[in-house]
Amino acid sequence: MPQLVNSACAICLQRIASDFDAGFCRTCGLPVHSACRTPAAEPIAEGACRECGAAIGSRRAIRERLNAVEDDERRAREQDRLRADAPTEAEVRTRRQDAHADVITGVVAIIGSLLFTVLAFAVNQSMVILATGAIAFGLFRIVRGLKRE
Repeated sequence: MPQLVNSACAICLQRIASDFDAGFCRTCGLPVHSACRTPAAEPIAEGACRECGAAIGSRRAIRERLNAVEDDERRAREQDRLRADAPTEAEVRTRRQDAHADVITGVVAIIGSLLFTVLAFAVNQSMVILATGAIAFGLFRIVRGLKRE
């Protein structure tokens, strides 16, 4: 919707200084001072808005309505774009499941590598074999899973 303040009144063509003393006509959409509106008891000229009395066939009135329609269309396109960019529930659920799977895989890899290290030490007590690759892999998967959530 166009800005009301600093736009020109469709009837008197004077600048609208405040939202309090003016508004957009609900029928034609033109900015009009409250004092400029045609009272309901007065006859309305042909080609004028029934609610505010502004000349709705003027180029300015048509331009104002076209601007309002273009603004509405622009907002609708922006909303559609935002909706299209937002992930669906299924995508969110899949990401969450992938994140949980990464964490579980990482924990299993670390536990397995620690068990391997303990068993290797139990068999040959003079040498400790530490499965650093599996531990690093497990830590990587845990961190990746936590970042996804």
